[in-house]
Formats: sequence, structure tokens, C-alpha cells
Amino acid sequence: MRGRGGVLAEETGKVRGIGKTELLGDLLDRLRGENQLSLGLGEQALTDQMTGGHAGRAFDVIVESTDGHAEFFCIEAELMFTAEEFVLKQVPYLDKVLFANSGGEAVEAAMKFARAATGRSGIVYCDHAFHGVSYGALSINGDEAFRSGFGPFVPDCVRIPFNDLVALEQALNGGTVAAFIVEPIQGKGVNMPAVSYLKNAAALCRRHGTLFIADEVQTGLGRTGRFLAVEHWNVEPDMVLLSKHCQAVTCR
Repeated sequence: MRGRGGVLAEETGKVRGIGKTELLGDLLDRLRGENQLSLGLGEQALTDQMTGGHAGRAFDVIVESTDGHAEFFCIEAELMFTAEEFVLKQVPYLDKVLFANSGGEAVEAAMKFARAATGRSGIVYCDHAFHGVSYGALSINGDEAFRSGFGPFVPDCVRIPFNDLVALEQALNGGTVAAFIVEPIQGKGVNMPAVSYLKNAAALCRRHGTLFIADEVQTGLGRTGRFLAVEHWNVEPDMVLLSKHCQAVTCR
């Protein structure tokens, strides 16, 4: 089996899918490991750019080194700094990156950053939003199918309708909201924002001293044709959350 870009095929030209009859020709891979591989398969140029040419070295150190832990951590740090440089180059208005283990962990970190940076406790999120299922992330999950039976949740988390600027402004008026977190395109249902929604929501947040967090776990790193989905609406968030393809929180 070989992979290039978005295509999977056996060298013989035959393709096998799980539980499917063998087929001739190439298979267009539209799942890519449950959305883990959004950059495609076997893209050497992208691999080199992300790793600075060190792809495979960390694995070699793990397998072959018996007492070279320091060497492994040195290589790991090189890869991390290269990835950080790559991410920040795409979003020059942000200047810090925190690497995490999952999208849920990125959300949890963003909630803590927002509260620490503003001294406020409130987090506003949208109905039908999906931000994860760890405890903090579940507290700002807008779907009762995931929340039912797991309360009480983190206090001061306020749900509002998606695409509703009036509701957002009402939630921000008290001056207690640390952050508004929103998916540029809601993954559960694929709900699109109104043309001016994200731009105006970001402006409202800045007017009220609230951080604007874009959860790009499902839309980031090129999935919508731009590095970030918010670029389609010329929005510059205070924090951007990436995962699956690149687990990180990028912030000011």
C-alpha cells in the first residue's frame, strides 16, 4: 500500500478498504485516520518544512538508544521549535505556542489562559458547539447528548445561540466574561456563520475586554482552503486552537 496526497493504492493498482471487496485503481482517502492526517499522505516537502529535515530521527533515537535520553529530548525540542516557527509564520498576529496532547487539552489550556489573563471567570460558548469531552471542555459543549449525566459543570459558563450577535453582546455586558470561544464553522451539523458574524463577534469581544478564541480543531490547517477558517472572514483571534493534525494553542 502506498499513499500520496489524498490517494491510497497498492503498487499493483488494487485497493483494499476495510470490509470491502478489492477494487482496481486508486482510492480517494477522505477520512485520513479520523481527521488526523489533514495534510495528506507522503508529502515530503511538507514533512521537511514541519520537521526541518529531522523526520524519523526521534523515532530512531527511541528505538536504538539505550542511555541517550538527553539526545532524544534534544531532537524532540528541535522538532517542537521548528513546528512552533511554522505555525507562527502562518499567524503573524500571534506570538506564543503551547503544545498539547489533544484538542480537549488545548481547550482546557485556553480556558485557563483566558481566566488568568483577564482576571475574569466567565466563558461564553455557542449552542451546538463541540469543544471536547474532558470536564472543562464539556462545560462549554453545546450538545446535551454529550453533557447529560455529567453535571454539575464548571461555573460561569454561558451558552448563547450561534450566529446571534445580540445574545453575545448581552452576555458580555456584565464585564465578567474572560473569553468567547467559537468554532468558525460548527463541526456538529456543519453550521456556517453569517458573513459578518465572526468579524463583529471579535469586535464586540475587544470592546468589552473579552478574549476571542477560535476553536479550529476541525477547520484549521488548510481544511477549508486557508490555513485557518477565520481567514475567510479576515478575523484575527486572540487564541487559536489546533489539534488532530497539530496539537497546540496559539495566542498573543
